Amino acid sequence: MATIGGVVNHIFGVELRYTQRLRDEPVSEWDELIVHTSIEDVFALGDNARASLVDFLSNASEKELDRELTFKTLTAGMVTASKYKIASNIFLHGIRHWGQIATVLRQNGYSTQWPHDFLLSELRM
Repeated sequence: MATIGGVVNHIFGVELRYTQRLRDEPVSEWDELIVHTSIEDVFALGDNARASLVDFLSNASEKELDRELTFKTLTAGMVTASKYKIASNIFLHGIRHWGQIATVLRQNGYSTQWPHDFLLSELRM
């Protein structure tokens, strides 16, 4: 995560891996996710992860969201959490890292019209 692109790839990789857990799918290895070298590849990873998450959340029952999973994380060891909590973490994780990216960009002269609001940036999505 030494570059902005590395952090973005990390955000989307985490989104995909946690969504795979929510969907009871095999979880991608990190080595498979860090091969994305072009901006198009990195954002395609994010699009795929988010579409899969939206599909899961659109169809998951309350009972499914309450179900707990136990899994090993890369940095915190074994974790047990409900699918609801895992889904919430996906959003909070991304928000935190996008805030870090925005801070680094502003510190290096890349400011928006109003640096506190993503909506007013020139980024097209």
